Amino acid sequence: MPRRFLPCMFVVKLIAHGVECRECEVARKFLSDHGISFQESDIDRNPEALQELVDRTGSATHVPVIIVGDETFIDFNEDIAAILLGRSSGDNSETASQLEM
Repeated sequence: MPRRFLPCMFVVKLIAHGVECRECEVARKFLSDHGISFQESDIDRNPEALQELVDRTGSATHVPVIIVGDETFIDFNEDIAAILLGRSSGDNSETASQLEM
């Protein structure tokens, strides 16, 4: 059975570039539009965020990263969005349209 999260039960953290990252902006907008509160760390301004990114992904280039509890989701996409909304990753037809900007 796929994992499902109720975001209100966990701290949600977004590690992203502060500017000019389309994928990061899509993740920010998705979280905000769905009322999912999150803490954002900007790797361009925060060396600790950059180190956490490297520690969790093994790379300094994989953004955005969403952390929910102990789970790390690399590169925001419709499957990750479905999990965050509590749907199975195969049930993402509505989610895909929500990721358009």
